[in-house]
Amino acid sequence: MTMRILLSGLLGAGCTEVAETLAKQDEAKIVNSVEAIKDLISERGESFQLFDMESRSGEFDLDVLLRNKALEYIDDFDDLIIEGRLALLVLDHAFDLKAFLTATLDDRIAHVASRRKISKEQARKIVQHSDKEREHVVEKLFDYPLDLCRFDVVLNTSTYGFERAAQTLGEFLRKPKR
Repeated sequence: MTMRILLSGLLGAGCTEVAETLAKQDEAKIVNSVEAIKDLISERGESFQLFDMESRSGEFDLDVLLRNKALEYIDDFDDLIIEGRLALLVLDHAFDLKAFLTATLDDRIAHVASRRKISKEQARKIVQHSDKEREHVVEKLFDYPLDLCRFDVVLNTSTYGFERAAQTLGEFLRKPKR
């Protein structure tokens, strides 16, 4: 039986940690924007610097490339978790479970600062920019706003933590949809 999960959320809400916990339970492949970009660079046989320069110059639309790469992952892997921002790029596809993670702004800032080893002020700017950008990318690709009703479940990791969020999502996967 295949298991396909779309796990998105706000930056710093713990998508990566929750995905890693879920993948351990079910031996699923995890993909996110970082992995997709690495795969794209490798396939193109160019340096990160050249890839970045071409992206910034408008040589290609990075979101379209990432979406196409995510669609390849969907075709290639039966047990798959697409997490983070990359998940938003395939929001229009069917998954066994679509989940969105949120957390308080302060918790998200602290998490990003800790993971990236940056100041909280730097993390605040990154988180606030990411929030706007994630809303924009959905509207750009699908011509509709980021609406949490498009997800099966929304969890607040400030309330439940990463481990419990993963356990809860695992329970949702084991129970049939109505």
